[in-house]
Formats: sequence, C-alpha cells, structure tokens
Amino acid sequence: KRFYLKKEVQSMIIDAYKYVLDFLKLYTRDRTRAKKELDMYFYEHSDFLSAFYNHYLGISINEAKARFLENARKFNFIELENKINDVYPVILQVANKVTEEMKIKPNIYLFIDNWEVNALTVITTGKKTAVGVALENVNKDNIGLILAHEICHQVFVQRVLEENPEIRNYQELFEFLDLADMLLFEGLAAIYTKLVYPDKELHELIFSTKEMIKCCEEHEEEILNFTLNDLGNKGIETYIRHFTNKSPICSRHGHYIAYKMVNTLLEHGFSWRELCYNWKGKDLVRKYLDIMSSNR
Repeated sequence: KRFYLKKEVQSMIIDAYKYVLDFLKLYTRDRTRAKKELDMYFYEHSDFLSAFYNHYLGISINEAKARFLENARKFNFIELENKINDVYPVILQVANKVTEEMKIKPNIYLFIDNWEVNALTVITTGKKTAVGVALENVNKDNIGLILAHEICHQVFVQRVLEENPEIRNYQELFEFLDLADMLLFEGLAAIYTKLVYPDKELHELIFSTKEMIKCCEEHEEEILNFTLNDLGNKGIETYIRHFTNKSPICSRHGHYIAYKMVNTLLEHGFSWRELCYNWKGKDLVRKYLDIMSSNR
C-alpha cells in the first residue's frame, strides 16, 4: 500500500523501516543481500540510530547489528508488514493534525527494532531532535497518543538545546534537568496529548491505569510533599523515582502531579505554548503552589 501526506508534511516523516522490511524479506533466501540492506539501514540513518543505541540503550552500532541478525528469525515478516499498513495511516493523520492545528512540524522517524521501546525522542549528532516510532511495538489504538506525547517532548527538548548549547545527548539532558524541569517536561506532554485527543481520560493521557490514578488521588498530598522534597535533584535516577513503575508511592506518580500542575495553570489562563516555550520548571511549581494556596 502507499500512503500520501500533504506536501508540506512529507518532509517530517522518515521511512527508515523499509530497509528492515527488505532485510527480513531476503533473510531466509539470500543472507548476503539481506545483510546489505541492514548495512544500508544503519549507514543512511546513522544520526538517529547512533543516538538511539549509544545514548538510549547504551550499546554500540555493531552490537545492535549483531542482535538484529540473531533475532531475525523471530520476526514474522507478513505480520509485521500488515501491522505497519494498519498503523501508518494513523501516524499520518496525527502528523497532519499537529501541523495544521498546532503549527508544529516534528521530525518523525519510523523504524523497526526488537526492543520494548514504542517511541522516544532523541538528540542526534547534529544536535537536532527527532521522534522515533518503533513500528512493531505500537498499534493503531495507541500510536496517536504516543506520538502526540513524544512530539511535545521533541518541541521542549529542542528549546532546551537552543538555550543550552553545551548539551549534546540525552544523558547530558537529564543531568541538566532537575525534577522541577521534569515536571514541566512531562506535564506539558500530557496536556499536549489532551489538546490533540480531548475526549481521552487521564489514565490514557499519562499511559497509566484507572487504579493508579485512584492511588495518586488518595495519596496526592504525600506525592506532592515527596516531589517538593526532591525538587532540586537531577539525573536519570530522579526521573526513574518519579516517572516510572518504580515510583515509591504510586506507579508513575510524577506524571499525575505533573499533569495536575500544568492543567491547573491552563485553567487559570495560561496557554500550552506559553508554558512550553517560555517557562522553567521552578516557575511552574511556584505558580501552582500559589494558586493552590489562594484556593484554600
């Protein structure tokens, strides 16, 4: 199948996955030609893939190639191709909606990999940002939410890079951001997803469950105090402590409180664009606390 975008959107989408499909198609009958397709995949898209493997997964390109070859037999080529045909139109629909309504033109990199990642934002060697979507790990029901979330991350990270040119990759980004900035980072993404999908419930916007939202609501004051005590801490361990299933109070409680903070400001007249392009994390927390204090 072939899919078409409006001309102004086409440059945003990079269909790197086609090399991997050709690699898998050839693998069982011509290993030499198959390996050439894989080599082309890594060569032509080295900026993105180097950022993904080296700085996100912590492995080399050669290790990544070896794992591709090792796991090739586990891929069902026909099933994967059918899934891509199913998901691709939704990706294009979201890209069009974002471009037309939000006046943002993200770089969306469509790739195939055998990892648990569904989508991520990377900083390439040219200090540009890109959203990567691992097509085998998404489906047509969740890709729109995932893509909207990551597009907001891309916009925010690009702004941080422009303001802080010494940051070169994602490790250095998280060494730079403190928890207050992380709250703005994740809260904006949740709100942006809500702007694109206004009918979705909170647990869907922050990729959680109704049970986890209930947990956060019941422990909201404890979560806020825990967050405020950690506010100046930086690094990936801080992010893991607040924004993953390893969060000690409720799973992903950082996403809940981040959404609540940004949403409260929107309800008091601030815009997503204003917060995304002009605010620092400490501004967000300070203003949120002022609003909550005045409401008591």
